[in-house]
Formats: sequence, C-alpha cells, structure tokens
Amino acid sequence: WEAKEKVHVGVKLLELLEESTGIISLEHVRRTANKSQWQIELSASFFTWIEQLDDINAMKLPTYMPCVVPPRPWTSLDSGGYHSDAFPFPVQLVRHMDKDQRAALEKQDLTEVYAAVNAVQNTAWKVNARTLAVVEELITLGTDLGVLPPMEKGPLPAKPSDIATNKDALTSWKRAACAVYDTNEKMGSRRIRTLRQVALAKEMAPYPAIYFPHNLDFRGRLYPISV
Repeated sequence: WEAKEKVHVGVKLLELLEESTGIISLEHVRRTANKSQWQIELSASFFTWIEQLDDINAMKLPTYMPCVVPPRPWTSLDSGGYHSDAFPFPVQLVRHMDKDQRAALEKQDLTEVYAAVNAVQNTAWKVNARTLAVVEELITLGTDLGVLPPMEKGPLPAKPSDIATNKDALTSWKRAACAVYDTNEKMGSRRIRTLRQVALAKEMAPYPAIYFPHNLDFRGRLYPISV
C-alpha cells in the first residue's frame, strides 16, 4: 500500500473505534494561529468508566508490582529483585544492559553494589490509609489540590462577540484556546497516571509492609522497578 492509502485506512479504523466504543474522540485542535491538526483524545466517558471501576484491573496496575515479602537479594546480573521470572521481559541488575556493559561488569567485583541495592530494596513501606482516603475524596470531588490534576477538562475561553469581523479578537481567542488545548492534553495523561497510582495504593493498603525491588540505570543510579 502507498502511504496515502494507509492513512485513509487508519483514519477509518479510528472513526469506527470512536463510533463503536466511545472511548476516544477525534478532536480538531488549533496549535497556532495559522495551524491546526486532528488528534486522538480519550473521551470523557473513558475517564468516567475508569473512576467507576470497583475492581483493580491489569490496565490500572503496573506489570512489575511492589512485593509483599522482602525482595529476592541480588547475587548476579540476572538474579535478584523478584522471586518469580514470569515476566514478559527479564529483570536485570542494570536496565537496558548491552553486551559491552555486561562483559565489563562480569569482570568486576560487584559485592558492594549488590549489598547497596539489597539494603535499599529491603526497606519496608506501608500505605498511609488516612492519606489515601483523603486523596480518594479529593479525586471524587474533582479538586486539583497540590499535585493532583483536575479530573475535568478546562473550558475553552468564550468567543468574543465580534470574532467574525475583528481579526485581532479572533487571533487572541485562538491563542487562548490553543493554551487550553495544550493544558488539557497534558492533564489527560496526568489523570491516568494519578488514577493508576491510587489504584496501586488501594491494592497494597491491606498489607502490613510492602517492598520495592530496585535495579540500576547505566550510570549506576538506583530506581524502583515497579515505578
């Protein structure tokens, strides 16, 4: 197929997805005063569905969850972190490790590195139930307090009464509308991330202690695998 044909088929498939599920919407967004484009956005019904779910589901929880028992100690580049190997991608001590890195690390004594990573991942944590309840209530109310994103899209500015005849008024409105579109787009991804974090906290709240298996990036910085 030529590129033009692929685009037409792709657009049609998106239109069918929008019509049949309602989870996305195709929005005509103005990026600048003289440039606009179509973009795919998650619909309001999608966010309503997410908020109304009673059960924790795979979409809202990460593949690599926190542990409810102390993590598996790191003893080699490929052995540590989780007690199970049933993951789509193997967990390694160093993320995205290439052949040259592996060859170099295999020649080194990593005893102190293993000890440091194990000490961090053996730190027990507990979800604060009172704080979680407050966060859930704020989300229910749609309050964008602190780092919480707003649960609803920001409204577009009102169009000036003379927008059809006043070029300056039209330009100013487009500029203001563009800023709102950009903010709404950023807040959409933040809303999903926040809902996933709250869902994870609810899943872990009943446990007396939880643990975060850690590994390293190529610079040697420690990160929890489940984040």
